[in-house]
Amino acid sequence: MRQADRLRRQALSSVGVLALLTACGPAWAEEVAKDAQVVALPEIVVTAQKRSENLSVVPASVSFIDGAALSAQGARGLSDYGAYVPGLQIDTAGTPGQSTITLRGIAPVGSGSAVGTYIDDAPLGSSAYSTAANSFQLDLLPYDLKGVEVLRGPQGTLYGASTMGGLLKYDLIKADVDEFHGAVGGDLTTVRSAGKAGAGARGMVNVPIIPGVLAVRASGFYQKTPGYIDNPGRGQEDINDARQSGGRLALRWTPRAAVEVTLDALHQKIDSYGNAVVPLDPTTERPLIGDLKTNIAQDEPFIQKTDFLKGAVNWTLPFATATSVTSYSDTRNRQALDITAAYSPALIEPTLGVPGISGQFLDIKVRKFTQEVRLTSQGEGPIEWMVGGFYTSEKSVNGQAVTSLDLNLQPNALNPLLIATLPSRYKETAAFGNLTWRVTDALSLAGGLRYSHNAQRYLQFTSGVFAPGDGGGSSKENVTTYSASAKYQLTPAAMVYARVASGYQPGGPNVAATGVPPTVGSSTLTNYEAGWKARLLESRLALDVSAFQMDWKDIQVSAVTPPPENTGYLINGGKARSKGIEASATYLPIEHLVLGATFAYTDSKFVGPVPSLGVLDGDRLPHVPRYAASGTAEYRFEVAGDWEARLGGGVRYVGARRSGVSPPLIYTERSYVAVDLNGHLVHDDWKLGVFARNLFDKRAYVTKTPLIGIEVLGSLLQPRTIGVSLDRTF
Repeated sequence: MRQADRLRRQALSSVGVLALLTACGPAWAEEVAKDAQVVALPEIVVTAQKRSENLSVVPASVSFIDGAALSAQGARGLSDYGAYVPGLQIDTAGTPGQSTITLRGIAPVGSGSAVGTYIDDAPLGSSAYSTAANSFQLDLLPYDLKGVEVLRGPQGTLYGASTMGGLLKYDLIKADVDEFHGAVGGDLTTVRSAGKAGAGARGMVNVPIIPGVLAVRASGFYQKTPGYIDNPGRGQEDINDARQSGGRLALRWTPRAAVEVTLDALHQKIDSYGNAVVPLDPTTERPLIGDLKTNIAQDEPFIQKTDFLKGAVNWTLPFATATSVTSYSDTRNRQALDITAAYSPALIEPTLGVPGISGQFLDIKVRKFTQEVRLTSQGEGPIEWMVGGFYTSEKSVNGQAVTSLDLNLQPNALNPLLIATLPSRYKETAAFGNLTWRVTDALSLAGGLRYSHNAQRYLQFTSGVFAPGDGGGSSKENVTTYSASAKYQLTPAAMVYARVASGYQPGGPNVAATGVPPTVGSSTLTNYEAGWKARLLESRLALDVSAFQMDWKDIQVSAVTPPPENTGYLINGGKARSKGIEASATYLPIEHLVLGATFAYTDSKFVGPVPSLGVLDGDRLPHVPRYAASGTAEYRFEVAGDWEARLGGGVRYVGARRSGVSPPLIYTERSYVAVDLNGHLVHDDWKLGVFARNLFDKRAYVTKTPLIGIEVLGSLLQPRTIGVSLDRTF
């Protein structure tokens, strides 16, 4: 407890330094303005409401993370930068791609995702809960990326299913039809306790084929992160080596000023030999066999492949813009886990009289086609509107196996414990629309509706000791979501808003087993929010503050059939409420110096008991920190001649969380503070950089997973990582 308090004080004092600079900024700026030109913060344009708007006028809580800034920080995935976004929590099973995303305290309690993922205007990832969508997320390497938009709160009206907590949108850089340019770069990294160095390479070229009309952009990347977890029982070192590789081909065609056609093809592969996970003692929560050491009896590789195709057409008409977005994605997640600690003492040893080894294997494939068409009004009149339609078709196969092996990793008499093949189909059709009325120059009112219909089919083929049998099922449901908001412009640079919006998580067919209900219904959520946005001090200070309450009902929670089957399934079994405050500030006291700070307070609790989980009224939702904060600073200055230096840094604080929902298997994911630094020298087209993540090598277990009280698996914050990079543009 004393350690947690100390970490909290460190984080708040670090952020407090930046807050103090902000508070004293005007006087300081007045002094230095005599010798330095003070400029304004740039406007940030986002597409959160499916139209390009300045972030400061959007009546909703949105953050934008700049892609160039992510590259400068040496970020390699969501877990490297998630804590710098208020209300965003990233939990990991030990590699990029094996992640769960929580926004505003809406944790993925069931197996379906509660936060959506988009690439530009196209969704990625399954809407069905039968594909373990909450455990596997797109973790796009931040290269050739304009930025990431984070939309907090339900986005059901414009973005549809599985966006109850919010949405992450990866904005890709478009091909440039006017100029030829390119870039090449690479880096070397070292991770504390890793036996080898890491390395990365990247390249991009943009070619106008017909200047002003047609261009193509091609990019590729490779990144190796060295392993730092040892497995002494099997004589293995650095078992969690990970590789991220991929590329993108983009085409942009503007045959007329009013027409734009874009095509994108993207591929990414994550390949890890093991996980950054160590066993912890369930009583002391300290490493069982030593720091950065594990005791797995078999390998735990993880592979994620993502192939994504998108075509978009924007046609500007006299009265509106017509948009068509078509996408196809093919994703595959293959995961192997050693679950000997869970199964061997409970089943294999008593049955056979000898120690045994058990593994769990997942192979989940999802193919998704989407089509959206919409009309968006043009002009600056008193009325703005949008109408559209959406269709998606998903085909997926969830393959599972649970093995029972002897100490030589050979099948024993109980093998297999389970083999399951679970093909499913998800189709959704939706119509949506919204309207904004500028009642006066200061007051705007807006509202939106979305009607969705989904139909699902599910089949189940199983064998093995724990097989519940074969079967299948189907489901259909209709869901209507809505939004309403009011915005009042206090001054040209400050506004307040109030918003109410709803979202949902689709239900579907249940596992086929005796005593299990055939379907589980959708869960729904309503968000009430008020906020204030302002650009002050001649646009040198940007502030964004919001307060919210989200009421979540019919939560999809797990239940288990009576012994000996012990088959898991889903039911609608609970309510929860998440409320809190989020704030962010960016301050430019003098030219070339930018300070930033974020803060989030989130109180996320169950409302009423959930008997199937053993949850009591008032229990906190898992993986949600009550407090989180961050601070950043960047300064640029000339060092000699045409050389420019860029120095940046950040501190991130994540408060304590609960590891799960079912007592007594609940542990505290303790609070932690991490410090990141980066610096660059820039000369003409060359840029030499150095970066450090988790500079003080804080040992934090960001996610804890209990195994029937025998041990706890702790997923690690990556140890101190130092890298040097060299890039050239041309």
